[in-house]
Amino acid sequence: SRSVEPSLAPFTMATGGVDWDGSFTHQHDWRDANSAMIELEKGLRSSNIGEQCEAIVRFPKLFEKFPFPILVNSAFMKLTDLFYSGSNFLRLCILQVTKDSRKHLGKILNVEDCVRRLYSVMLSNDPVARAITLRVFGNIASIIAEHKNIHHSIQHSLDSHDHIELEGAILASYRLSAESATFASAICSKIANMIQGMGTSIEVKIKMIRILRYMHHDEESISKARQLCHTLLIAYPGSNFVKITLHVLSLLSIKSVLDISHQISFLLNYLKSDQRLEIRRIAIQDLRLFARKVPHMWNKEDIQGLCEILLSFPQQEIQILILRTLVILAHSVAVKCMAECEDIVKVFERFGLHANLAFAALTLDFCSSVANSDHYERKCTATDATEFYQQLEVGIEMLLISYATSKKVHKEIEKLCFRCIKNIIQVYTLARNSLIQLVSAIIPNVDVSIGVMLCNILKIIGANSQLFEAIKVILQKLSNTSQNLSESQDNSNSTIVAIVTLLSYGIPHVDDENNLQMFSLLAPFIDVLKANGNYWSVFCIARSSAQVGFFSVASPLFKQLTIKVSSESYYFYLTALHHFCHAENRIASFLFEDNRSTDLSLCLMDACNAYHKGLTALKASVTPKHSLTFQCKFAKLRADFLQVGMTLSSFCSAMNTTVYSTSTTNIVNLPQWGAYARTFRTISEDLEILYNQSFDADLNSLDNLKMFQQSCLLMAYCIELLTANSVRVTSEGLLNQDVTLNLADVNICRYPNMNKFHKEVTDRIAEFAEKCKGRNFNQSHGFYVRAILSTLLKVPFRYPSYFFVGQQTTKITLAVSPNARHPNEPILVILPTQLLMKVEGIIQHGSRQGIHRRLKSISLTLNATVKEALSDTEAYFKATTDIVLRQVVEPKNDYFSAQFLLNFSLPSLYNVHIDVSVIDENSVSWHTGPQRDIPVRCNAGNNSSNFASQR
Repeated sequence: SRSVEPSLAPFTMATGGVDWDGSFTHQHDWRDANSAMIELEKGLRSSNIGEQCEAIVRFPKLFEKFPFPILVNSAFMKLTDLFYSGSNFLRLCILQVTKDSRKHLGKILNVEDCVRRLYSVMLSNDPVARAITLRVFGNIASIIAEHKNIHHSIQHSLDSHDHIELEGAILASYRLSAESATFASAICSKIANMIQGMGTSIEVKIKMIRILRYMHHDEESISKARQLCHTLLIAYPGSNFVKITLHVLSLLSIKSVLDISHQISFLLNYLKSDQRLEIRRIAIQDLRLFARKVPHMWNKEDIQGLCEILLSFPQQEIQILILRTLVILAHSVAVKCMAECEDIVKVFERFGLHANLAFAALTLDFCSSVANSDHYERKCTATDATEFYQQLEVGIEMLLISYATSKKVHKEIEKLCFRCIKNIIQVYTLARNSLIQLVSAIIPNVDVSIGVMLCNILKIIGANSQLFEAIKVILQKLSNTSQNLSESQDNSNSTIVAIVTLLSYGIPHVDDENNLQMFSLLAPFIDVLKANGNYWSVFCIARSSAQVGFFSVASPLFKQLTIKVSSESYYFYLTALHHFCHAENRIASFLFEDNRSTDLSLCLMDACNAYHKGLTALKASVTPKHSLTFQCKFAKLRADFLQVGMTLSSFCSAMNTTVYSTSTTNIVNLPQWGAYARTFRTISEDLEILYNQSFDADLNSLDNLKMFQQSCLLMAYCIELLTANSVRVTSEGLLNQDVTLNLADVNICRYPNMNKFHKEVTDRIAEFAEKCKGRNFNQSHGFYVRAILSTLLKVPFRYPSYFFVGQQTTKITLAVSPNARHPNEPILVILPTQLLMKVEGIIQHGSRQGIHRRLKSISLTLNATVKEALSDTEAYFKATTDIVLRQVVEPKNDYFSAQFLLNFSLPSLYNVHIDVSVIDENSVSWHTGPQRDIPVRCNAGNNSSNFASQR
């Protein structure tokens, strides 16, 4: 039997499993920044030019591994020293370093010293040295944008007769114009004169035209640049001139927000009148840029003209570029103008059933987006709209058939198919059933990759009983050819895994009958995979089953895989998954039984025991690379929920068998009911904390956490409602006000079949609250609470996908200064001296950044509290000495820093706690950053001693 490969282990990417140091591994052992810097400095001082070059080219990786300002500043100071005294070959190496390390330039502290060393080379008589220096100025333009002497040197070098120096000056002008409005305005006239001058070569003119794109800082420069570009289009009709000039005009219009509508019309005229293919290509590319950047500036006439050009042009390359532009506009605010366009139907008739799949997919995406807009429904009659929807449905079905039979995977076409189907089923619901029948008939006869795409299409269409029947038919057809799986082990049987996920959308609820059907349908495929040693596919099926709630399938598969892995940590991980799935399967089997042979408390006890075994195994699987923090917390909270549910169920059973007097019932039971409500609320609060810590989780996983939290809140609401309605005002003045159920908090579930259970719970709570209103505690209260607990446990529980796989990783590393001399010693401060604490950090991302959300800013909170007072006098003032400071900083090139000035008023031993939070692009704060505790000891000086004696 073949074991699961370690590289494909279930941990992979689960908790940020990216090896951050892997990309920085060298033949030398770089233990810290100081040793690395010393090693490179030896190479810079070497008399061997080869060793010097080797040291120089290793600096960019040094900056990536230790991107802190003190090191970057020191390194650049040494490089600029070598640039001043070294040869041109070493200068070229340093030029490459400045190019590769642009994102670290902002960390240079001694900018003036670096510029002074670099500028000294500009005084050399060597034009090559000056050319290299000019290119360095261009690379570091972001930090020297307003240096007047550099501005003057660049303008002076533009008059050079040396070709290499002139090219360096053009590059520096291009980069510096993007950073400095002053330089761009000052050089505008000189660039215009050189372009119009007869002594400037054609190649140089073409390079200098690109600089005009940055002349958007003032109205005079904009006007001069636009006028020059229009003059050049007439004076130089060559293809190279026209292409670059048209593009510069477009960029200038977008940046300056002037003459945008005029530029769109201008490009449409060029597209229609100029017969050269390369000119038409650049015109339509610029139109796509306008469609992406400023779609609100398009009007009906522009879109109508673009459609007319599409219908009249014979070149397929231009036609497909125009279709891409129309698709971009259809997914923007410009769709309002498109709905009024008269050529939409003509475009569909011409390209909707095109033999080229790209043409057909783009056309259907464009037309379906327009048809899905409210403006199209208001414009057309119901009959015309229905006829157009039917035509779109036929076109989509033809596209699916053609793509499935092409046997070629094309990601863009798949994406367009998804969008088309989403649009058509929103406006024409009758298309659902026909699409389900078509896709279910195609899946068994296509390749694996296309089959996965078709399964995802079924998931888009939505959940109904017909979908489940279609999936059963698919599996039955695939089982007839299951022996062929042995020939395709490398594809991991992705079609079956995708169908497992689909079943959650087709099955109305997860019960024993559906679990048995599921297992019987998948059994032939699993047996073949095991026989072929394809255990990774078996794991994928088990993982998908756990994610959709089929724990009867997942639990035995995880158990069988435990003996197929080669690592102890993998063994414990799979063992934990087996216990978790076994516990959930035990609960589901009990709740959906018709004739229950055991009590709910015993069922929950078995589930709790399984969860505790799983937690023990999960903690044993933790490794330094895979902390499994989210997994452990999530499983622990689920175990706590089941534990309190078990004790609550036992308590309700005890109430039904115990006879109390009326007054005794209220006095005895109220504290226990309150304790249960508080426990459920505590679990809910812990889930909220876990939610806020899951910055890298996908949206479905976050919704899963919210649903779990709502179950806890509903249980707490139920207990609080019943207890509040049972309490009277006593002689001691005890009063519990009625607790109202906030239904808006519950209606967040986006999973199918989930809202039904939550609505059933809320209806029962309202019903029981009405029945129990004004009554004392009795056996009916325990019966009601137990019934609600059973209903909540029937809510299909699913493990979030983030529990198994994390698609993005974000890691923050902090560096705090000053530091103590020894790790366990506090920082010493002599009062009344203030302590300046600097917090620096670097942000590390995985290979896939910003898939779910992007980091926008960092929130740093510093809290200094008295840990130990040094005398009774200081202890008296302990409550007044806490310090709370907060800063929000935006990282630049994945680096951030902040400074806090701490004013300690009394001699004490303080604990300075630094907490880092992440703020995303939607201004949502995520408490996912690191924390740091720093001890600070404040000793009394003369002034402090006098103050203490006066007090």
